[in-house]
Amino acid sequence: MSTATIAVRRNQNLYRNKAELKLGPVSASLVMVAVVAVLALLYLNQITKQSEFGYVRSDLERKRAQAVAAKQELEVEAARLTSIQQIQNSKRVSGLVPTTQVTYAK
Repeated sequence: MSTATIAVRRNQNLYRNKAELKLGPVSASLVMVAVVAVLALLYLNQITKQSEFGYVRSDLERKRAQAVAAKQELEVEAARLTSIQQIQNSKRVSGLVPTTQVTYAK
């Protein structure tokens, strides 16, 4: 090997060539289609999650409405059971004996 060959081999990494990305019209259109497809899939994923949470939310709202209705019915039933007429007509009250003589402790 001559000294000129060694000098060329030794200096071969001094300069870097810039990598250039060249796409033809077909490749560019395929890349654009792929990007649009990925974005469409991401969008569909988000919409699906949102609708799924919407179903869960509506189910919870329906259960809450049923619980509120049941609570109101129970409140009405409790008021009915504690009404004076109900108490007076009950079997327990009819079995009580009225007092005739009242004595107080001193």
